[in-house]
Amino acid sequence: MAADKPSSKAQAWFCATGLPSDIMIEVDDMTFHLHKFPLMSKSRKLDQLIAEQGRKSSTTTVTKQRQRETKTEIEEEDEEEYQEKQENEEEEDQYQISLPDFPGGSETFEGAAKFCYGVKIDLSSSTVVPLRCAAEFLEMTEEYSEDNLISKTERFLSQSVFKSLKESVKALKSCESVLSLAESLGIVQRLIESIATRASSTDPTLFGWPVNDGIVEAKGASSQALWNGIETGLRRKSLARTNNVESWFEDLALLSLPLFKRLILTLKTRDLSPEIIESCLMCYAKKYIPGTSRSNRKPSTSSSASGVSEGEQ
Repeated sequence: MAADKPSSKAQAWFCATGLPSDIMIEVDDMTFHLHKFPLMSKSRKLDQLIAEQGRKSSTTTVTKQRQRETKTEIEEEDEEEYQEKQENEEEEDQYQISLPDFPGGSETFEGAAKFCYGVKIDLSSSTVVPLRCAAEFLEMTEEYSEDNLISKTERFLSQSVFKSLKESVKALKSCESVLSLAESLGIVQRLIESIATRASSTDPTLFGWPVNDGIVEAKGASSQALWNGIETGLRRKSLARTNNVESWFEDLALLSLPLFKRLILTLKTRDLSPEIIESCLMCYAKKYIPGTSRSNRKPSTSSSASGVSEGEQ
């Protein structure tokens, strides 16, 4: 099964199966032209909504038939008008469902719809949380259908996200678009706990300050780790360490302030060294407050007193 997504101006998404769609689902400003059976086979919520609309459609159809039967020959429209009306009624009979405030919006619904059709979806730390929330909203449980989207996303979280500090931070950032549902499912807290656990067991030198200076030093060391133009193991380790430092702090600084504050408070409860907490705070501040650096801090009282005494001497 392939899916064709036209330009954003069209605001329509068609499933290229070769069969005419029998249901339209509106999410945000996008209309998805799909098929009832694949959706009903995976989503309890869509199954219920489609069944409910089917009952209403049946009642409407019976009413229209009775109205036609009672028409007299004088009231009958000409053939052209009648045919046009029939076509309009057939369009109206196509199932239409609107899903306002769908978690993750139309992009996430597209992923859930593809899953219903059996299309392999590529999960990542940035997409798994919105898809997990969408699966909850659509009631794509294991009880309703085996190997459903809830279990698939939960496995990915456990096996690929929670085991990585960097991926956990990325996933936490993605929670912001589905915050209410992610909170109620406990995903936000699980990610924060995962980050705190990984950070407390990470090599403290990765959090050295100042970050930029540390990166420069690491790059300098890596450039010296060449012997007659041949890359050594020391150089490879230095580059890997540099990349870890850069990626960790860059991802951390992308968090919204409320999530960042919650993360810092959790890190404090893990008895992490003050230097690590300070490095996180300074990196976050540097992104949003130009000119912020550790060198701008006022010297402590003890160091000031020491400087005065030395000057007097």
